[in-house]
Amino acid sequence: MPMFWGDYLRDTGHLSPAEHGAYLMLIAHQWTTAKPLPDDDAMLARIARMTAREWRSAKKVVEPLFDVRNNEWSQRRVAAELIKAKEAYERRSNAGSKGGATTQAKRKQWSSNATSPDQAYPKPKPKPNSIPLESFDSLRGNGVLVLPMETIEKAREIAPGWDVYALETLWKSSTLSRGIVLENPPAAFLGFVRKHCQENRL
Repeated sequence: MPMFWGDYLRDTGHLSPAEHGAYLMLIAHQWTTAKPLPDDDAMLARIARMTAREWRSAKKVVEPLFDVRNNEWSQRRVAAELIKAKEAYERRSNAGSKGGATTQAKRKQWSSNATSPDQAYPKPKPKPNSIPLESFDSLRGNGVLVLPMETIEKAREIAPGWDVYALETLWKSSTLSRGIVLENPPAAFLGFVRKHCQENRL
């Protein structure tokens, strides 16, 4: 797993040496198993290589560094890197057979139509009653779109075995980077989950 030391030191400057060790063991376990951690103190203490008493003391400092929902702990950066690693592997394996043919086809189309890529694939215009994703974010004050819990639960049903929080992070990043306008963010997220799981089966 890549380590972003600037971010790590910024977020963990308040940790003691023992708490640093516990945090590193927890994120390493999430990375190597590719799954969220169980919200179980006995198991978390074992993963952190701590006694029950040591873990009780460290937990109140380490827990805020994770998303804790639905009896699971997930570190957002680790979850996002897991998705990136999986997709990078699949892109490399498919690039040889698909990349060249796709590029040639697009060049022929642009040449025959005498249009640029932007003209061939114009960005969709916002619908009158639609709202950009950034607007949903700004309503929350902290720059984070919080999907309803029923949406998260529905995503779990659609994608059993997947880290739903990692998919949520990937969806937000992809949607914002492309400037997509959403009328219904929960429905858009569930559609993304269905398509992602169909294209990247476990």
